[in-house]
Amino acid sequence: MRTNTKNRKILVALLAVVMIAGCVTATSLVFEEELKPLSEFGGAFTTHYNWGNTLEDNVLSTLDMVSDIKDGLKWKVYSIPGTTYIDVNGRKIDTYNRTEPYYGVEKEWKEKSFAIENMTTKTLSIEGKDVTVAFADKAAAYQDDKVIEKMIRNQIAFELSYHDDHYDHQAFINELISRGAYVIDEVVTPENFKPVDFSFGEQNGDFLGRKILTKFDKKDKITDVFNQKTVIPKNIDGNQGVQLGNSFVIGSGESLAIDIKETTDKMPLVNWAIINVTTGELVYRTPGEPGGYRFIYTPREAYANHAFKVVMSGKESDTAHIEIFTYRTGEGEAAADVTN
Repeated sequence: MRTNTKNRKILVALLAVVMIAGCVTATSLVFEEELKPLSEFGGAFTTHYNWGNTLEDNVLSTLDMVSDIKDGLKWKVYSIPGTTYIDVNGRKIDTYNRTEPYYGVEKEWKEKSFAIENMTTKTLSIEGKDVTVAFADKAAAYQDDKVIEKMIRNQIAFELSYHDDHYDHQAFINELISRGAYVIDEVVTPENFKPVDFSFGEQNGDFLGRKILTKFDKKDKITDVFNQKTVIPKNIDGNQGVQLGNSFVIGSGESLAIDIKETTDKMPLVNWAIINVTTGELVYRTPGEPGGYRFIYTPREAYANHAFKVVMSGKESDTAHIEIFTYRTGEGEAAADVTN
């Protein structure tokens, strides 16, 4: 306290800096969310294994070497079919990991020699294993991407510790690492995500699509049907549910969007149905859909200007944030990519 005025000012400034730094550190410690352990339905990838076939047949099939399988067996196992979505931590977005999508990734296993000859490759050391990673032309720009590397490390580490009572998964993944390459075929950013057609040609001219929600999914609404957090009742007998909002009309050239914006761990999945009020017909019903997705319905021309309603239920009852609206169908939107 006996220091001169100049020194006191310096001490006060230093003390302020220390206090601010301490507050920032404490705040970051409080608000930084600790990642949950990976689980089969909580962020982890596992390579599919067909229980009805031998280990060797599964390895050959997964590595796309079906011509080497004897006795005319011609089946194919895809390690990860179609596009899967990951978050910034390289974790799969799924039932219990409902986070913001960072990339859409198409990936698979291939025979190692084929990958080395035809793709850009690198080696990652994961859990003491040298894993060959290959990048196809569409994904070559992501060979040093940190999120993609996190995804690969997460998957291999999880698979090396994954247990299944029906077969030896460790033996399976070790064979894939030894004889194969982990291939990244394509990486897509959120602004380029497209809806997937999952009507499978059964809707008689209707289009039904599914798309993971991103910040790029805003639409100019024609009819705002429903937008709030609400309690979704438990489905008891297969038919029980609650109508969300009033009945509405889908005009010619319009589509319906059902956004399951937020669900809970108690009720991570919801059942929903679209009913044509004009005809009394059940248009579509789907069980167990996850939060974080938009479902798109474009009716056939014969249904233009019909009235519809949306009904929802859950395996358990809990709160969900649901938004339902109609909008003008974008050019080419109904001609979405088709994956299995």
